[in-house]
Amino acid sequence: MTTFRRMLALAVGAALVAVLLACSAAEADTITFDYTAGGQDTSLVSYAPRNNYGSSTVLWQWNRPSREIQSLIQFSDIFGNNPGEIPLGSTITNALLNVYIWNGSTAARKLYQLTTGWDAGNATWNSFGGGVTVANQTTGSPVASYTQSGTGWLSIDVTSSLQAWANGQANYGWAIFSDFANTNDWSGIYSMNSSVNFRSTLTVAYDSPVAGAPEPGTLLLLGSGLAGVLGWRARCRRKA
Repeated sequence: MTTFRRMLALAVGAALVAVLLACSAAEADTITFDYTAGGQDTSLVSYAPRNNYGSSTVLWQWNRPSREIQSLIQFSDIFGNNPGEIPLGSTITNALLNVYIWNGSTAARKLYQLTTGWDAGNATWNSFGGGVTVANQTTGSPVASYTQSGTGWLSIDVTSSLQAWANGQANYGWAIFSDFANTNDWSGIYSMNSSVNFRSTLTVAYDSPVAGAPEPGTLLLLGSGLAGVLGWRARCRRKA
């Protein structure tokens, strides 16, 4: 093989390797979403079943016989192809729902992934048919459980929910329940109507989808180009 052919072959081979590497590299990123990312939350109150609490500054959870409060929270605008969104099909490596506990409790709270849509401006205990029912309007098992008796920030692992949504499931957010019936079981977190410094956020680390390999036609075009250049070079040498 002539020096020219060797150099040309090496150049085309390097270009092909570069194309393949570019197509196979996943992009890692971390985004924190706040209330501007379609954030909404509210409480459902069993003893005020027609009342809407979408403008309240605190999300309560309480559980005692015939007196229960549930909380709902959602970030709806987090997946897509726009800047600042997570591409569908991404691999979620970590996702944390960050909430500020306004009033703590020794009783556990459980977070369930919602499977039905809602709007903070009109959601009530009655609009859910008697509050949120586990395994009917949520997944069957909790996404997470937490206990915090004091005030302050708390990060809750919700990676499984974010991965489900990245895989194409509908994102309706979460419902938060008190785990035990207890007359002193009041607990609350600041809502998205509170001071900006205390509003919930969602931090997600992910790897974007891996692009597919080049189409066979692309590889054929590269090979044809190489063959054409080599043929042209050979004809030039014969004429010379």
